[in-house]
Amino acid sequence: MHKSANSGNDTFQDEFHVNCKWLRKATEAECEMEEVYLRGHRLWYQLDLSSLKPLQDDHVRRALGHLYKKAPNLAVTFAKREGELWAKRTTSGAIDFQVVKHETLEEVRSSLHRYNFNDKIAPTLCARLLEDKTTNAAGVNELEPSFPYKYHLVFGIRHSVVDGTSTMTLMGYFIKLLNDVISGASVDNGVPLGRFLSNEETLKLILEKKKEIEGEAQLLQQLQDEFQYKKEIKPLVLKLSKEPQFSKRTATIFTVLNQTTTRSFIAKCHSENVTINSMMTALINRAIVELFVEEDILQDCYKIQTFHAVNLRRYWSSTEVSETLGCHIGFPLIVNAETPRDLQSCFWEYAKNLHARFKEDLASGKILQNEAYKMMQLSKDESHDGHTHVPNDYAGDYVTSSMGDVTRLVTTGGDNVRITNVLRSTSIHGTEFPLLFNYHTFRNRLTLGFDYNTDVLDTDTAGRIQSKIIMHLKELIS
Repeated sequence: MHKSANSGNDTFQDEFHVNCKWLRKATEAECEMEEVYLRGHRLWYQLDLSSLKPLQDDHVRRALGHLYKKAPNLAVTFAKREGELWAKRTTSGAIDFQVVKHETLEEVRSSLHRYNFNDKIAPTLCARLLEDKTTNAAGVNELEPSFPYKYHLVFGIRHSVVDGTSTMTLMGYFIKLLNDVISGASVDNGVPLGRFLSNEETLKLILEKKKEIEGEAQLLQQLQDEFQYKKEIKPLVLKLSKEPQFSKRTATIFTVLNQTTTRSFIAKCHSENVTINSMMTALINRAIVELFVEEDILQDCYKIQTFHAVNLRRYWSSTEVSETLGCHIGFPLIVNAETPRDLQSCFWEYAKNLHARFKEDLASGKILQNEAYKMMQLSKDESHDGHTHVPNDYAGDYVTSSMGDVTRLVTTGGDNVRITNVLRSTSIHGTEFPLLFNYHTFRNRLTLGFDYNTDVLDTDTAGRIQSKIIMHLKELIS
């Protein structure tokens, strides 16, 4: 039984359980993620775990097996069907799970940035378990002093079947399942976890915006001018490029703030009536401008173009979206910020102006309007996957992925194993984006991840940017 594009969740779940191979046409977001996957785009998520007793490999393997059987999106890959990309349920396989003893955490992360999934056998998930050997002293963890055994569990996952919200939700499912397995509780694999939805609600909203654009010549011209301007702006950060240390590689820097600093920073943002995303964007821009000045790249004002991923669930009419799996991001929401060289002298005004811009664009559904305009500009040329392709010939200085507080999505764990932190990274060396910043809070600690293309920045330059961001963040709350 073949279904048209954007079929609802009930239909999908029926097909999932009767092992129907072809499910539905791929959504635009899924097509775009598959396209960048072929160019090297990868995701990994890392859970830092503390356990009451040493973890047994078999417990982790069994919990992963339950996750695969219960999460409907993990059994889905994509393939061409009569010239179009379709979602399909593939032949079942086992999750590629390995216990790593002779590689460093950095080596594991790097390998997952280059991991290739089997397109013919599910699942679209792999996992690597490493013991955390940073200290031999029990009880040093500030969050779980009575859970002395520490591990890193790093997941690789295909972006076409998840977005950030989906992946954080899957991590929460996994830790519950792992605690159930360790405690001997029964797990019913016949009851699915989450709902793997198509983009039906999003598409309806985009089509409404498309109708508005088609009916307003002035709005259409405005969008044409905006997109033309965006295409003409060249990334300034490319001027920082030096001799590559590693060709075609993504490197990542992480900074995790303690609870006291995180609470103070959030309180400061609230007192100034700006969001964390607005403040982080302002801090990143300030760091980049200061680096330009230090490198003698002098301008009175720098035009920094930033791309922001938006969770499109925010516009859905349904209130039950927390367990919605799949790829439901809008990209990009583009913000062009005229950033003065002496930004430190007007930082708060600058941050509040950025906040006002973000607030207006999010409230008006600007990202949906952009998606509608792109739909109207679809190229007739078919891409390698046979799907109608949206050309993306503009590039920004960096991308942000802000998820806010993910504690509720991920949970902290149970009586046997608990999560102390969750990290995430995206390989960008196969994309047109030179830098990516992702940030979220978990258990009252802010994590800032900075992914950079080593063909664009060297280690020293990237480290200087991250250090400046954190230095100025702490100055704000001192």
